[in-house]
Amino acid sequence: MGITCTRACSYKLRIWFTATVDLTTSNRRQLRFDAYSTYILKYVVPEKVLEEDTKSIEIYVQPEHPYTAIDLFLSLDASYYLIEETPAAHISKTGKAIKFTDRDYKWCRNCAVYAILNVYSEDRYYITSLGRVANDELSDVIPADVFVNAFEQQCFAYFVERTKWDARFDVESYAGHADAYLTAKTRPSGPDSETIDLRAAHGPDIGITLSVAARKELGQTAGTYYLCFYAYTPFSARIAVAEAELAAHFDAYDGQVQTTYLPGGAWSTSRYGNTGFTGNGVIKVWVEG
Repeated sequence: MGITCTRACSYKLRIWFTATVDLTTSNRRQLRFDAYSTYILKYVVPEKVLEEDTKSIEIYVQPEHPYTAIDLFLSLDASYYLIEETPAAHISKTGKAIKFTDRDYKWCRNCAVYAILNVYSEDRYYITSLGRVANDELSDVIPADVFVNAFEQQCFAYFVERTKWDARFDVESYAGHADAYLTAKTRPSGPDSETIDLRAAHGPDIGITLSVAARKELGQTAGTYYLCFYAYTPFSARIAVAEAELAAHFDAYDGQVQTTYLPGGAWSTSRYGNTGFTGNGVIKVWVEG
């Protein structure tokens, strides 16, 4: 290591040793880290996940207390020569994440990548490491935090089980900008694909509703639907999926832009309530077709 000053200068150099923390696929660990320290997180990219080729990995670090500052860098070799110059750009409500995909430089399987974690406060940290396939599945039980790199598409598959229940996808955006769209049966090749059935309106938070009548029009009352995102900047969000017998009556939420597929002759109702109303208030609603 060498340091060169073009003019007279002074500096402080701090050197320390730290252990490597080994991560495994589809696992969440909790560790307590000291303040003003650095840790090395090692993750071996799996060859396959659920018998499918691994298409991307995520390393997600969440401090126990909110608004705790951390920095997370990706390194592609053990000597830390190939290290990202800027910290991880994926930000959620509770932490930061690295997304490494098969479209990135030096992508590999059965090889180790390293996340360099700088922490500034003593705290408990939750570390999640995931390998993802082309169409990860969504659950109507547990919401999922998702991350999409800039100028990439990420799709998630959801199997609608009940033919007489309505389905709803709620997307709470954390950071970044992306197009969201939905298809039945066939995964779209990109944001310009002719197989896209429904494009969500842009907004900080979005909701996509599929009534029974809408799914009949699309030719699939039950079966797999693909919710896809094409990001223009590093995009992070939380997805919650629900199925219920609502008879096309959906709830509307503050700040959420709701997109509904309405076939000819069909209808949909939205209900809105706010406990903050203390008297006469003004509700503004925009409807675009």
